[in-house]
Amino acid sequence: IGESLDDESALRLIVERATSVLKLPDSVASHLDRGRLAELQSQPDAAIKQYRLALSEQPWENGARLRLARILRRQGRLAEAETEYSLLSHDPANRRQIEEEIAGLQLEIRRSRKEAAPTNDR
Repeated sequence: IGESLDDESALRLIVERATSVLKLPDSVASHLDRGRLAELQSQPDAAIKQYRLALSEQPWENGARLRLARILRRQGRLAEAETEYSLLSHDPANRRQIEEEIAGLQLEIRRSRKEAAPTNDR
């Protein structure tokens, strides 16, 4: 206890944990762990799938919903992200943070719509 791990030991622990996560039976917790692992491995589609599976079993799992909303936003899937954020806006525990993220997302949506709008500059 209290000892710091060198990089190789830390990596070994991460690999062991990841291997055990992949072997877990399907459950909300295993889907969350697999989603986090997929994020760490830069596999957003796999993470999205796992978070959606967790939410299908437990729709009130706000941690999964927040992670899902953030990934969708990073992937440019703004309408989907907005839907997930709107479901989170009722969570009193994270209301301020979520409201800030929603405001940023709405700004991105307005920008993308403005960029996509045809111009009449002939």
